[in-house]
Amino acid sequence: MRILVIGHGSAGQAHAKNIEQFGGDVEIMDPQFPSCSTMRNWNEFDGFVIASPTLWHIDHLLACYEYHKPILAEKPIALEPLDSGFLEHLAELNPRIYVAYQMRYLQPLMQVKEDLLSGVFGKILEVVVKYGYDIRKWHGPENPYLARDGILLEASHELDYLLWLFGDLQFAVGALGFFTNFGEKESQVHLIYHSRNPVILTQSGFGMISVRLNYVQPEYERTLEVIGEKGTRKIHFPMEEIAEARVEMMRDWLGVVDGREPGRLATIQDSMTMLMVIDQAKKYAKVFS
Repeated sequence: MRILVIGHGSAGQAHAKNIEQFGGDVEIMDPQFPSCSTMRNWNEFDGFVIASPTLWHIDHLLACYEYHKPILAEKPIALEPLDSGFLEHLAELNPRIYVAYQMRYLQPLMQVKEDLLSGVFGKILEVVVKYGYDIRKWHGPENPYLARDGILLEASHELDYLLWLFGDLQFAVGALGFFTNFGEKESQVHLIYHSRNPVILTQSGFGMISVRLNYVQPEYERTLEVIGEKGTRKIHFPMEEIAEARVEMMRDWLGVVDGREPGRLATIQDSMTMLMVIDQAKKYAKVFS
């Protein structure tokens, strides 16, 4: 199968490598040169991977969707929520649009989902999510994320898997922190959500989900802690395991290209729900700078 990867940064290169691992034929397009308008052979590809900067995702999505081929777009699908009518229109014209939230493919998270459904934890008292890392170590001191994306978009994997586990997140209270040497967007957030999912509602009717994210701390940290009446489980997510989950996600998406069902792939509708959760935090959390 032939796959066009739009974007040649770290994500685009990783996707291309994983596609080739499964025997795919990859062409990588620099989103600036040649431009989308000069590409004339798009219909010859069996699928498209969009790994350009977030600001360009929707433009490149619109360039691809009319060919009715499967699309995998890097997260997040956009910088802010899209109009629901526009989203429904896209999904009707091409129902095979997915977003690259690979943490759904981590075995420990899949086990948590299974155990939540089977009642292993009992009533959930609290869920605590943490992510922290100096983003300049990951993408370099001239990191483009510092100019365009805050930590809520950079670490939206965490919000996606929380939605995947619990079905909904309702903003309760929170704070956004800004550090001038980490760009203009939020670089630290402490948020509390609650869920209406029966497995997490306590007798008071409030199931607490605490989310702490930053891209300023020196040492990498990425954890999920589930605290239940019958026991507690804390999971650490090494970078290597997340990279392996990206491979499994690509296996799943290439299966879609080959005509199979999508498995755990995040849909464009899932991504829009996650963006609305982020929008709530940006609107209602207290700001510190």
